[in-house]
Amino acid sequence: MAGSPVSQSEASLLKAARDRRRARTNWLNTFRTLFIIGAIVVMRQVAHAGSSPTNLRKIGSWIHDRVPGWLWTALKGAVKPIKGPLHRLGLSQVELVAALVLVIGLAVAYALIGATWSAWDRRDMDGFFHSRVGGFGVHQAGFIAAALIALGGCVVVSILCA
Repeated sequence: MAGSPVSQSEASLLKAARDRRRARTNWLNTFRTLFIIGAIVVMRQVAHAGSSPTNLRKIGSWIHDRVPGWLWTALKGAVKPIKGPLHRLGLSQVELVAALVLVIGLAVAYALIGATWSAWDRRDMDGFFHSRVGGFGVHQAGFIAAALIALGGCVVVSILCA
């Protein structure tokens, strides 16, 4: 490559880094899309649980039995303002707490997907600047694990609220 600002090995490294970045971004987009679809299904299930709130009541009771009293009081206080606007769903305060915890869980799962992907991206970018591109690492495994846990959580919650 006469006159090229980069050598052949540098050009090869740049191409490999670009291909890995494209693959990482595709993984992120795929899991985010699947998660958003799963979260919509979960929210639909929670909203429709009002007609048969047994499962939400069970989830709420399970949460009540496992969290400290102060946290349960805080959760009840958090749903108090939305109880009025959501009265047509026919959900009790315990069921609203269950729905709130499920929504918080979804938000945390979504944040985990982004955080683990960012760690993976930073690791690969650091590797690029040290002329190391490629390989399967702990950061990639962490992202895949977080994404699968988040998607699995959507499936489990959808089943529980069905």
